[in-house]
Amino acid sequence: MKKVLVVLVMMGMLVCGCGANSGTDTENTGTGNSSKTSSITEEDLNEVWDSAKEYYEGIEPLEEEVTIRYGDGVGYQLSVPIYIAWKSGALEELGVNLEWVPSSSGPLRVEAIAADEIDLFGSGFAGIAIGCAQGTVKMLSYINDDSVVQKFYVKEDDPLASADYNEGGFKGTEEDWQGREVYMQSGSTLQYLMGYSLEKLGMSLQDITPVYMDQPNVSSAMLAGKGETWGVWNFQCYDETLEEQGFVPVIEGDDVGIQLVTGYGTSEKAWNDEQKRAGIEKILEAHYATLDWMQASEENMEHAATALTYWGETEGTAVAYEANLQYLKETHYYSLEENQEFFTKTVDNDYGTMYQALDMMMETMDFYIEQGNYQESDREYMIEHQNELFTSEGLDYVQSVR
Repeated sequence: MKKVLVVLVMMGMLVCGCGANSGTDTENTGTGNSSKTSSITEEDLNEVWDSAKEYYEGIEPLEEEVTIRYGDGVGYQLSVPIYIAWKSGALEELGVNLEWVPSSSGPLRVEAIAADEIDLFGSGFAGIAIGCAQGTVKMLSYINDDSVVQKFYVKEDDPLASADYNEGGFKGTEEDWQGREVYMQSGSTLQYLMGYSLEKLGMSLQDITPVYMDQPNVSSAMLAGKGETWGVWNFQCYDETLEEQGFVPVIEGDDVGIQLVTGYGTSEKAWNDEQKRAGIEKILEAHYATLDWMQASEENMEHAATALTYWGETEGTAVAYEANLQYLKETHYYSLEENQEFFTKTVDNDYGTMYQALDMMMETMDFYIEQGNYQESDREYMIEHQNELFTSEGLDYVQSVR
């Protein structure tokens, strides 16, 4: 196992919007079993679960029940498919006893997988990158592109709010951004989004005035009107009260072209355990069945938004149903076919030949290496050990039984 000297620094700094995660990775750490009340009725929920369970009927249950400890946060789009499979009772019927282990970030989940405290995790870029750099994870499948929940806002009376969009896909010119005070979390995917966007204007982070703080403090400063520009992610990007309070988005991740993967990962130990592996493969099978259900109709996507709304309300991260529906509709979930390409086909780039799944991380890695969060040796390690870090075996299993 590779030992990375900078990993303790990265654990503290590199917090991602994945998951959520995030990866988003700064998240509520509930377990989905909170006693907080919800506006969603039991009848509404049963309608959701009954609708979804039709898509699990063709899945063969395990011959022997297995417990899988799953590390994740709550209420994020990367977690929705596995949450629905779990709460609908489908996983239990398939012989998988899922124990949801709450965790506040992807890097902490990687720490837990290395300590054999969990068997499977969902994470955004931060957890995936740290796990690959350490050599402690085996990535099984990408879940979704997290760029849709990465945004920078200004107040509506700020001249930047009414500025034209530039060729890079965001508002303002070099003059508008020069010296601008920007509140964001250091080492986060929002910092990457800002650096990536400025580069399109021939600028860098050195040309603005970054104010670095933890994400909750960024949100507090924003709502208090302290500062000029604020970076937010996840639920806050869909908070309808932001518009009511006069906030206007000026940079949006999906508009400028960044790609921020989230994914499922496991450990070598869990994957080599015959029972654990069978349970994890069954979870992957249920994940793709849930996606099939969600994307089969508008009604099903509305059902998924109902489940997400219930989840958030009972865990203290309440977001309006309409915002959750938009959140899910705008999220691109990677299909089984896309993932099979990512995890089996190779490409040649400036750093050598690698799986597409690893190539999808390289541009973001460029930024973090430049910022000092990673070293070039971390990238070299990922490339050299990519066959151990990325496997298509779980995807191949799902394809074989569909």
